[in-house]
Amino acid sequence: MSKNTNTILFICAATVFNVITFFAVFLAMFFLFIMVAPKIVSNQGLEPLLMPVFVIDFIAAILLSFLIYRMVLGYFLKKIDQEKFFTPILQIQKKPPKVQKNPPKEKPSKEKK
Repeated sequence: MSKNTNTILFICAATVFNVITFFAVFLAMFFLFIMVAPKIVSNQGLEPLLMPVFVIDFIAAILLSFLIYRMVLGYFLKKIDQEKFFTPILQIQKKPPKVQKNPPKEKPSKEKK
């Protein structure tokens, strides 16, 4: 397979892994809430707490899935030779330093005598 094909497949697989990780973390945290909340809240019921917990769970799932994704991606990229298998997505070229056409003239210094 070519480098371009490997790069496209890697990006697709990494995206699928990230989405699956997000849903797994989200569902695990939500089920944990459902298991623990009835023991904490007895009289009021769970309805008033569902929306705030859902929002907090969603944000926490995004953050945790991103951290898991970064750790797995870092481990994977350390194990393989990236230049051998993948095409660089962003080719950053260093720009030559800007040269001033007319450098500023130095002002003559006035010395006190």
